[in-house]
Amino acid sequence: MTYLGIHTTFNRSKKEDYKEMLEKINKRLEGWKSKLLSQAGRSMLIRTVASTIHTYQMSTHMLPKSIYKSLNIKGGLGLRKMESMNVALLAKTGWEMSQPNVGIWHKLLTKKYLKSTTFTNVASKNTDSSLWKGILKTRPLLEKCMCFNITNGSSVKVWFDLWIPSMKNFKPLPLNPQIDLSQGLKVSDLINQINRLWDLQKLQLFFQPTNRFIWTKTQNGRFSIKSAHHIASNMTSSINTVIPNISWKKIWKFKIHDRHKFLLWKILWNILPTRERLKRFISSIPSTNCHFCDGSEETLLHLFIECPLSRILWSQSNWPLNLAP
Repeated sequence: MTYLGIHTTFNRSKKEDYKEMLEKINKRLEGWKSKLLSQAGRSMLIRTVASTIHTYQMSTHMLPKSIYKSLNIKGGLGLRKMESMNVALLAKTGWEMSQPNVGIWHKLLTKKYLKSTTFTNVASKNTDSSLWKGILKTRPLLEKCMCFNITNGSSVKVWFDLWIPSMKNFKPLPLNPQIDLSQGLKVSDLINQINRLWDLQKLQLFFQPTNRFIWTKTQNGRFSIKSAHHIASNMTSSINTVIPNISWKKIWKFKIHDRHKFLLWKILWNILPTRERLKRFISSIPSTNCHFCDGSEETLLHLFIECPLSRILWSQSNWPLNLAP
C-alpha cells in the first residue's frame, strides 16, 4: 500500500515492494534512445535522470540491501553510492528529530516514540515502524558530528549527552573513576548562575585537565546531506582500501571528454577487456599476446606504455612522451 508514492505497509519480501521502482529505473535506462548512448552517455543519464527516481523513496525508508546491489555500480564515476545516500537522506530526518519542535510530524513521532526519553537515547523495538527503524539506524553517523550547543545547560546531562566537540565521542571523562555517573549532573550545575561563567572549582573537581545540537562538519553548525553522505561513504565504502590515494572527484572534474573520463575510470579499476583479463573468464582464447605487436602479454601496462605502437603514438602526440625502455 502506498500514499503519494511512499510505502505505508510492506510485504514479507520488501524487494517485491520496490519492484515497481526498479522497473521504472530499468525502463529509463533500457529505452531505445539510451541504447544508442555510449557508456559515458549512459552514466550521465543515470546521474541526471534515473537517480532521482529512488531518491524520493530513500528519504523515508531504508532500502533492502538487495536493492542497493541492483542500483550500485563501482565507485569513483561521479555517482553516489546508494547505501550511503540512503543513510544521509534519512539522517536529515534524524537530525530534525534532535532539534526543537519543527512541525506537526515532529510532534507526532515524539509522542509516539520519545515519550520519556530523547532521540539519542531511545532504544529500538521490534514493534517500531519501518520508518522509525530506518531513522534510528542513522544515529551512528549523526553521533560522529553532532553535539549540543550550550546556552543554559539545564537539559544536557554531563556524562551521557554529547556536548564537548574537542573530546572523543563528545563526552567528558571523569577525573576520578569512583565518581557516581548515575547522578543526574547537568551542565547547568557547572555554571555559576550569578556571573554566567564556568564554575572552575567544579570543573577541576569532576574533569580531567538554548541547548541544541550542532553539526560539526559545517561552519554554521547546520546539518547538510552532502557532508553526511561523505561520512556515510567513508563508513561503508571499500573503494579507498581497494584503490588508495585516488581523488575520484578531481578525476571526474577533468576538462576532457566524458568518454576519456570513463576510459580512465576503467583503467584505474582494471576492468578493460584486455586479452590477459579475458583469459580469466574465457579459457578458449587462443593467445593472450598483444593484438598489435604479438610480442608480450596484453596487459594494461603493456597496452598503454610498453607496446612499440603505443610508444610511437605517445611520441607523436601533442604532448610528446619518450617512453623508450
